[in-house]
Amino acid sequence: MVSKGQGFVTLFANLMQQSRIYRQQAMSEICTMFPIIFLFSIFSFAIALDAKSRA
Repeated sequence: MVSKGQGFVTLFANLMQQSRIYRQQAMSEICTMFPIIFLFSIFSFAIALDAKSRA
């Protein structure tokens, strides 16, 4: 019973560590993707305004 509980604790700790690593990877991916998405949205917004002013 004790070994089963200890195994569960170890499994839980491993899951927590993996989720922390995954969060760090996700944050770095978001930090690299966000400027691209931001610039793209500004660019498309400017095109939409330009098309509106010409029409």
